[in-house]
Amino acid sequence: MEEKYYTITQVAEKLNLHHKTIRNFINSGRLNATRVGKQWRVTQEDLDLFVQSRESSEQNESSDSFTILKQPEILSGGRCRVSSVIDLDAIAKNQYMRISNLLLAVMNGRSPDFQDATINMKYYEEEQRMRIFLWGGLKFMEEMLNTVGLLTEEEKGNGE
Repeated sequence: MEEKYYTITQVAEKLNLHHKTIRNFINSGRLNATRVGKQWRVTQEDLDLFVQSRESSEQNESSDSFTILKQPEILSGGRCRVSSVIDLDAIAKNQYMRISNLLLAVMNGRSPDFQDATINMKYYEEEQRMRIFLWGGLKFMEEMLNTVGLLTEEEKGNGE
C-alpha cells in the first residue's frame, strides 16, 4: 500500500494553521516528518497521530485552565526579551542629565540579569521631553522601570 505524503503547506491548510507553526512543530519533534531533498514531508499516519494527540490534550484541559510558567525558566532561559519606550514630559535639561547619569550608573552595575540589555536616551529640548528606550530581559526591565519610577517621583517631590 502506497503511503500518502503531505508538504508543510498542505499540512498547514488541512489543520488551518500557518506553515511556520507546522515547521515549529516539526523542529520541536511534536510532528514527525521526513526530509525529502530540501523539503519536509509528513505521512498520513504521522498527521493522524499528531491530530489525535492534540485532540486528546485539548480534551484533558478544561476551558478555564491555563499554564503557569515558572519565573526562573523564563529568566534563566533567555527566551523572553522586552522593549519599552518611556516618555517623561516637563523635564528640564539638568533633570535629564541627572536622570540619564543615574540610569547609566544602574546599567554599568551590570547585574548578570542585565546581559544583552541596552538603554538609549534622548532629550527633546523644545518640548522638554526625555525619551528612554529599553531592551532586555524581564529582570532588567523591572529594575529599570522601578528606577525610572523612583527618579520621577523624587523629581516631583523636589519640584513642588
